[in-house]
Amino acid sequence: MTAPASWTLIEAVAERMRAIKIVDGYYTDAGLDVITETVDHQDEPKAPQITVFTDGSLVVKDETRKWADIEVPIVIQLRIPISSRRAQRSAHEAAADIMAALNPRSGQISVDEFKADIESTDIVPRPFGAAVIAVQVVLRATLRIEKPV
Repeated sequence: MTAPASWTLIEAVAERMRAIKIVDGYYTDAGLDVITETVDHQDEPKAPQITVFTDGSLVVKDETRKWADIEVPIVIQLRIPISSRRAQRSAHEAAADIMAALNPRSGQISVDEFKADIESTDIVPRPFGAAVIAVQVVLRATLRIEKPV
């Protein structure tokens, strides 16, 4: 059995985050530690860590007899240790990398593709007193799935 569409979207976004590497033309290597389970989340990681998770209601946005568009609110949160050299600059670079990796598109989507509409990007120094700078990107991801015949 395949994964639910909502989990497929989380995994697809996480996979795009894993592509963030300096050797591939990005500013940072933020894609080296990407997780989708908050149990693995480190409040104060030793190196940058990205967590991809859902935050809100799953919605069937549009549907026909052949397909449905599933919309999922997704949060991408990157934590950079405050002790890192150039932590503040790295946060701005990582925010740019995340937005570039998502490559938001407009227009029609095909079956098994997703589009990401970024709603906000925030850089938060020392959230809740933690020794990190957090970069948080909130998006609505939409996946078109084929309906069984």
